[in-house]
Amino acid sequence: ARGRGGAAEASAGGGEIASHAGGGGAVGVKLDHGMVKNKLMDLVRNSIGTGEEVEADAALMDAGMDSLSATDFTGQVAREFRLGTSPSLVFDFPTMREIINHVVEEGSA
Repeated sequence: ARGRGGAAEASAGGGEIASHAGGGGAVGVKLDHGMVKNKLMDLVRNSIGTGEEVEADAALMDAGMDSLSATDFTGQVAREFRLGTSPSLVFDFPTMREIINHVVEEGSA
C-alpha cells in the first residue's frame, strides 16, 4: 500500500476531521470528503492553470494536465495530506473522483 497518515484539523461542517498540512500528524482520522474535494480541485486548477472546475469523471490528462504538472500535483497532494503518494498517482487514479476517493481512503486508514 502507499503511505499512510494524515494531519488533523476540524472542518467547518459537522465536526468531522479534515486533513491539512499545517497540523500535526494523526493516523486513523476520518477525512472530510468535501474538504478533500475542494482542496484537490484547487491543487488541480493551480497545476493545470485553469480557473474552471474539472469534471469529477474527466481524466486529468484530458483536462490539460501533462507529465510535468502531474508530478507537481502529486507532490502537492503528498504535502497537503501528508501521504506517501506514488509518482504515478494521476495514472493510477486518472479522474478527480478516483483521486478524491483514494486520498480519503488512504488518509483515513
